[in-house]
Amino acid sequence: MPSRLPILSLLLAVPPCWAEVPEFDRPGISFPTSTIPVGGFAIEQGLPDLSYDSGSGLRSTQYGFDTVVRVGAAAHAELQLITALYNRLDQHDTSGSHHADGSGDTGVALKLGLPGNDGRRSMAFLGSLMFPTGDTEFSEGKPTVSLGTSASFALGDQQALSLYANVDHNDGRNTWTLSPDVSFELSDTVGAFVEAGATLARGDDDYVGGGGFTWLVLPNVQLDVYADLGLTAKSTDLQSGFGVSVYFE
Repeated sequence: MPSRLPILSLLLAVPPCWAEVPEFDRPGISFPTSTIPVGGFAIEQGLPDLSYDSGSGLRSTQYGFDTVVRVGAAAHAELQLITALYNRLDQHDTSGSHHADGSGDTGVALKLGLPGNDGRRSMAFLGSLMFPTGDTEFSEGKPTVSLGTSASFALGDQQALSLYANVDHNDGRNTWTLSPDVSFELSDTVGAFVEAGATLARGDDDYVGGGGFTWLVLPNVQLDVYADLGLTAKSTDLQSGFGVSVYFE
C-alpha cells in the first residue's frame, strides 16, 4: 500500500484565514447544491470507504481510498477530478480466500448550480464521465456517463430536506439511483444526516438506509463518518467509511 503521509500533509497545510467554506460533497449518497467559488478548490479524501456483502457462501469486503478534487470554474460552476489511487478487495468462500488491490477508474465531472438558489431552496446538476483506467477488479470495463440532480429545501433554521436522482449509463445499460435525506445542524461545527437510497439496475436492485456525522475541526477542514445498511436480503449489507475534506482559497 502506498504511503498516505504526503496526502495528509497536503490536506493539513492550511492558510491562516478563510472566507465562508462551501459545503463538501462528502459524505452521503446525494451531493449538496452549492459549488466551489471561483479561485478556490477542495480535496475530499476517503480514509477509506468500504462496502461489505455476504450471500451464497461468499463474503466480500472492498476498501476504497477515493479522491475528488473540486475547482471553482465560474459563478455557480465547478470542475471535478475523480480517482481512486488505491483499492483492496477481500473475498472468502468455502474454497478459500482471494485478495486483490489496485487503482480504480478515473473521471471528470461538471457541477452546475442554478443562479436563483437561495437559503430556502436550491438545485444543482452534476454530469460526469468515468474512464476505465483501473485494474480489472476495480473497473467498470467501459466508459460510464452519469447525470444527477439534487434539490434542497429548508425545513427550518437548522434542518433541510434533499432529494437526489442519478442515472449511470455503461455498456448500453442504465442504472438509476434515488435518495432522500434530511440533514441537521447540531452545532456551529457538527452536523448529522439520515438518508435512504435505492439503486435500480434491471433486477439487481439495492436498497439501503442510514446516516452519518460531519465535524468541522478547523475552519476549512471537515471530518466525516457514515454507515448505510442493506434493507433487503439482496441488498449490500454495509456501506460505510470515514474521510477528510479540505477547502483552499
